[in-house]
Amino acid sequence: MHHSEEDFNKVEVNALYHRLVWTKTGSKMQGQLVMREVCRKQLEEENFPQTIRPVNPPMVTRPLPWLGPKKGCYFYAQRGVRGLIWVVIYDMGTVQRSLDALNSVPWRVNRRVFDTMEEVWSRDLELAKVPPRENVSLKSLFKTEKELTEMSPQEIKLHLLHIQSVKRRNAQLISERPTFLLRLNAAREYYHIWRLLA
Repeated sequence: MHHSEEDFNKVEVNALYHRLVWTKTGSKMQGQLVMREVCRKQLEEENFPQTIRPVNPPMVTRPLPWLGPKKGCYFYAQRGVRGLIWVVIYDMGTVQRSLDALNSVPWRVNRRVFDTMEEVWSRDLELAKVPPRENVSLKSLFKTEKELTEMSPQEIKLHLLHIQSVKRRNAQLISERPTFLLRLNAAREYYHIWRLLA
């Protein structure tokens, strides 16, 4: 947090911050770069996901056919491992023709599924693996000192485990939301591509 260069009375906060968390095994710590909740909400309100370009946009043009390990659009890394010696003898023609047949299927967006997913996201409904728009509020989970003294040790332990699981879920949502929005945006961009391919 620091004062703005343009206006000293304003305070600026970094959009991203670094934190250290224990790995799942608990044996070592790893660093994470996390976006602040305020920044995420502001980007969503300004419809920022529409401006994000997919990292790997879906394939629209027909791919080149398989031509072997040294030609074509696929690269087969040859290794001098004993277990791969028999690969040279094996005829890959059937496998290559099968992959060519799969790759020649035109890519298009299932419009009914896309419309449903977009409505689920816009209305913040719980369906399938669509992440919620907001994190679970931790304020409602915290107990007062009086409430904690009235609880048994077992209840306190369960309560703390519940808080820990909510925190873990909120951390997962930080990763799940951008991934989902990236896929939704990719589908939005190619929503009408079937008209161009027809």
